[in-house]
Amino acid sequence: MSKFRVGIDVGSTHTDAVIIDENNEIVAADKTRTTPDVTSGIVSALKSVLEKSTISKDDVVAVMFGTTHIIN
Repeated sequence: MSKFRVGIDVGSTHTDAVIIDENNEIVAADKTRTTPDVTSGIVSALKSVLEKSTISKDDVVAVMFGTTHIIN
């Protein structure tokens, strides 16, 4: 069974999400507008990129994100 990693980058105007496989190949990618509520935008980007892929969320072994926003 393959394992996948998800990366999310929250910028001031767009939130980018990508799924990478064990060979560091991009499986799926998504770009959405950054939301005023950064946390809901992260969740939305994660759901969207998973929907664009054919993988199960159970096969995701890591989710990493970067942002300049402050999150509680």
